[in-house]
Amino acid sequence: MNQQHFYSQAARWYDLNLDLNGYRRAARYIVRQLPFMDSDVLKVLDAGCGTGLYTLAILERFPNACVDAFDLNPDMVEQARKQIAKTGNLDRASVIVKDITSDLPYSPRSFDLVIT
Repeated sequence: MNQQHFYSQAARWYDLNLDLNGYRRAARYIVRQLPFMDSDVLKVLDAGCGTGLYTLAILERFPNACVDAFDLNPDMVEQARKQIAKTGNLDRASVIVKDITSDLPYSPRSFDLVIT
């Protein structure tokens, strides 16, 4: 089984695993430690977003943040979109399929924070 196929299969149960192993709670804790004010207007890049764990934590913590997120796996990206839609934040997040090793469609210094 190749890695792409593995992550496509894993996308279905990935979020449940994040909850069970406490990683979602840890991600929220890490985001709370960021040196920004709740009211700051932030532009964030989530490179390798998976199912959107950190994107969701950023959107929850910072109501004025916008996130551009991408992942190589289309099934992970679809799960991220679904999770973001559930929170009503699709207007604040863009999630695309992209390979981090390819040319990225972003200008230099266009983000306040980059998460990988």
